[in-house]
Amino acid sequence: MTETTFAAKVPDKGTEFNTFLYAGIGAEANGTVLSVLSAMARMNLDPWREAATLAGLPGRAAVKRLTTLIAALPGRSSTPDERESTAERLVKLLPQPGHPVPAPQQRSCASLPPYLLGVTKMLSAKAAIYIVMGLIVLVLGTRWLIADKPSPSNTQSTVSEAAARPNVPLNH
Repeated sequence: MTETTFAAKVPDKGTEFNTFLYAGIGAEANGTVLSVLSAMARMNLDPWREAATLAGLPGRAAVKRLTTLIAALPGRSSTPDERESTAERLVKLLPQPGHPVPAPQQRSCASLPPYLLGVTKMLSAKAAIYIVMGLIVLVLGTRWLIADKPSPSNTQSTVSEAAARPNVPLNH
């Protein structure tokens, strides 16, 4: 007898922090936007754990902690005031204690971080597979149609074919 097990659907890890984690800290030297998630990962911090810690702190303490983290980012040149205002803006995106977290919804393109907008414009994997399959059918169908038609050279004999035929005299 074969035993079948069913996996329970596990909710996404820390989805209540997505707005905060995917928010931009600022532009990088190459023009891309650095997200909170990427910044924390660069500092070898668990972004979800850090977001939970920040959400549990009183507002001013969370801003101070996040300002310190932003200041520790390598290659960032900003003033202390800029770092603090960025931290204040980001802390406002954390879920507030005592307030229920809304269920995750489908995000519109307008609410996505700038570095993910291009991803939403790409085709889904399923659509890409259908397109590739369609192209294969098109190529094979075209080859089949071409192979089915007689080529123009089959209708007239060539000089070499005429020379290869034996000369048989016609009897009158």
